Amino acid sequence: MKNGDIVGVCGLNQDPYKGGTEVGRVRRLYILPSVRRFGIRRLLMDSVITEDKKYYQMLVLKTDNLAAALFYQSIGFSVKSDSDEDTHFVKLS
Repeated sequence: MKNGDIVGVCGLNQDPYKGGTEVGRVRRLYILPSVRRFGIRRLLMDSVITEDKKYYQMLVLKTDNLAAALFYQSIGFSVKSDSDEDTHFVKLS
């Protein structure tokens, strides 16, 4: 939040493509353009990952945006090439 305004959002739910409750899916990470490049995206994802470790063993996501793909890889996600539903994953320990 900045001056009481929400500047970013990130959705998460149980992955509907997997047959269990061990996998979470990151959805719709968005940061307002006026506050980008201040590390908010990283802080938000760090919070999501910390919280998700309580519930999931793995997080997955799908993106077709190269900049987003590079960001996710920079924070520890690996490229997943054997799935139509996911492009990246990270194991939570």
